[in-house]
Amino acid sequence: MDSSSLRKPNVRKGKVEVKKVEEKSKRCVTFSKRKQGLFNKVTELSLLCQTETALIINSQKGKLYACGYPDPDSVIHRYHDRSGRGGYHNRAAKRRFQESVETLRLKYEATESKLKEENMHHEKITEAKKNSLLFTEWWDLSIEDMSFEQS
Repeated sequence: MDSSSLRKPNVRKGKVEVKKVEEKSKRCVTFSKRKQGLFNKVTELSLLCQTETALIINSQKGKLYACGYPDPDSVIHRYHDRSGRGGYHNRAAKRRFQESVETLRLKYEATESKLKEENMHHEKITEAKKNSLLFTEWWDLSIEDMSFEQS
């Protein structure tokens, strides 16, 4: 016998009829295997074609599974943020964000400046109280020196 007769013929897997798997245990196994196969295909597509991919699967129990390259979140965010003009960044939203950041920065600087002024004013008052008896606290005053209305 020559070696060509010892080889098995090229047998391909037969096509699987696509229909609902009735048994719950078999359905879970099928879901798990098919899900993993899809994830492998998505990763393979990303690597072969140098593309960004994302796949989300929602199981019957409501659990979400995600796979993607470089990661599903970044791909989904890029898709979600895509503007109607085909760009990846919504320029109007980016401009509004930058304007709000600038407004908040200006408010922060104004508040910080006012706080410095208030602190300086507080220090002056504290220093004046230390150097003068005019600013004695009301609880330090003698009760005998007060009138009926003051006490």
